[in-house]
Amino acid sequence: MTEHLISKWVFLFSWGILPLFAILVLIIFYYRRSLAAERKRCAEILKEHKALINLMIPMVEKERERIAKNVHDDIGSILGIIRLNFSKVLKNQLEKRPSEDLIKDSLLLVDESIKNTRGICHDLMPASLIRLGFEKALVEYCRQIGESQQLGIRVNLDKEEVVLGSMFELQLFRIVQEILNNIIKHAEASELELTISEPASLVLGITIAHNGTGITHEKMESLSKTEDGIGLRSILSRVELMNGSIMYSSSPTEESSINIRIPIAYEEIS
Repeated sequence: MTEHLISKWVFLFSWGILPLFAILVLIIFYYRRSLAAERKRCAEILKEHKALINLMIPMVEKERERIAKNVHDDIGSILGIIRLNFSKVLKNQLEKRPSEDLIKDSLLLVDESIKNTRGICHDLMPASLIRLGFEKALVEYCRQIGESQQLGIRVNLDKEEVVLGSMFELQLFRIVQEILNNIIKHAEASELELTISEPASLVLGITIAHNGTGITHEKMESLSKTEDGIGLRSILSRVELMNGSIMYSSSPTEESSINIRIPIAYEEIS
């Protein structure tokens, strides 16, 4: 009787532990599968980030080369002439000859050098962006290009301005700046409307609509891969690096538009 009872308990225990063991195996299998999927996803993200970095490096190097050339050709050459002028001034002093013209010429060159230096600094970080913030700086920029290009520009802003991190604002400003430059160069538009929507679910929306010749999103992506599409490639790279999205749309019956959506991280809000 005792042996029969023991056998019965062993049998019941065995059948009770088997489902638990099976569940444990399934949990381990699911965990390993999820871990493998997560590793694959991380590898794909890393691959995408590397591709974006490789895409940005030539543009960054080109920008550095352009700034270095401006410093060398504009500021460096002007300072060289000023140095020569003062050498002549010292020589004239020794020979007791007048140097008023040389000094006036040097002062004009100093003014030009200051102007060029401000231009280079503006390329690196627009002064209006520092002074006014992202939205007001865009309004000012649109006013300037509207007047210079005889382009009617309307800017629609939300009532409450969101203050973002400086690098976030700079990237957004460069994106919009490049898009507006492309519209001026290629779209032959006479009217343009820029709208900055209120961040919903921490996503900032920017829409640029114009009455000129637009391009489809497919054509934009195709052009960005060519040598003539450096500006478009710069826009795409900046948007992708900010984990955002951009969509070009164009039709014969409606205005052409560019819609940008950029997620805002908590740490990017001041």
